[in-house]
Amino acid sequence: MLAKLSDVSIFVFNPFQIKRIAKAEAEAAKIKVQCEIEAGDMLLRAERRRDAEEIRYQQNMECVFRPCGTPIPGDAGHHSD
Repeated sequence: MLAKLSDVSIFVFNPFQIKRIAKAEAEAAKIKVQCEIEAGDMLLRAERRRDAEEIRYQQNMECVFRPCGTPIPGDAGHHSD
């Protein structure tokens, strides 16, 4: 009798368990994709910030060297920390 009840409960509850697992896996996949998108956005912002810093650095170099007519050295225009 218990064996039959066990078989019936597996038959009845197994589809619900499968659906819960599938929903949890789908939610985990959504979260992973969202995190990847956010990380990509952050990387893009960091690249833009570095580019803006390099532009400011170059402008400062040109302001220093141009008034006196001194050419800017080729490798001095690149600033890296």
